Amino acid sequence: MLKTRINKIENTEEVRYEIYIPKESEASILIYLDEDAFLSLLDGLTEFGTELKKQEGINV
Repeated sequence: MLKTRINKIENTEEVRYEIYIPKESEASILIYLDEDAFLSLLDGLTEFGTELKKQEGINV
């Protein structure tokens, strides 16, 4: 199984995050986000995971 990688890139201007999602049968995905967008993504994933667990009857 291919594994997604997240790298924090720090430079003098800003903090950015590189997200690399490898794919076997199609082009891999490479995303760059600034810190605010990355934190927003994490919040969205957390909310989605919580809702998914509720739908499946898993205690959160």
